[in-house]
Amino acid sequence: MEKLDFIQQFRAFIRASAGVLNAREQAVYVRLLGIWNELRRPEWFEVAKSQLMRELCINSKVTIIAIRKSLEKKGFIKSRDPGHRRKMLYHIVPLYQVNEGTKNAPSKDCEGTKNGLLNGMGTKDVPLGYKKCTIAGAKNEPYPENTENTKNIAAAASPDFAEIANFFSNNIHPIAGEVEMHKLASFLDDYGKDWTL
Repeated sequence: MEKLDFIQQFRAFIRASAGVLNAREQAVYVRLLGIWNELRRPEWFEVAKSQLMRELCINSKVTIIAIRKSLEKKGFIKSRDPGHRRKMLYHIVPLYQVNEGTKNAPSKDCEGTKNGLLNGMGTKDVPLGYKKCTIAGAKNEPYPENTENTKNIAAAASPDFAEIANFFSNNIHPIAGEVEMHKLASFLDDYGKDWTL
């Protein structure tokens, strides 16, 4: 199964959670998203209630359980209880769709989902309510950490992105990897070349 992209998942979460999740639900989701990313984005991962309580300064297991159930009901996560005195298993539900061709076209490989509030929701950039999405012919490999290879990737992407990547590398520091590349690409998409520069 193709791993989800952390940046795209986080951006989709920001859009999907507005007006849907309360502050505690958002805090728990962001904490789970961080743990999931640190573990290299596995399909299922373990987190103890006590860890969430400690890291979020929540003093009640009942509150953590209620928040988890609410996040599940709203379609942001799935969870499994592995049994007595074992850590809860969590699954991050994909909140974004990777498209073929244009930004707004649905992917042929995406199956609709019927869970929670995500069904039928979306924005112009990130239609929600889809799962199991891929880009046809794309490699799902992280950007190399090598600065020279990163420059080559930037140059191949688009002339505007190449200019932004070179400017960043020459004036701030060499682009270290995938996270900075995604961040610069996101700025270019959202604000245009001139503002990003």
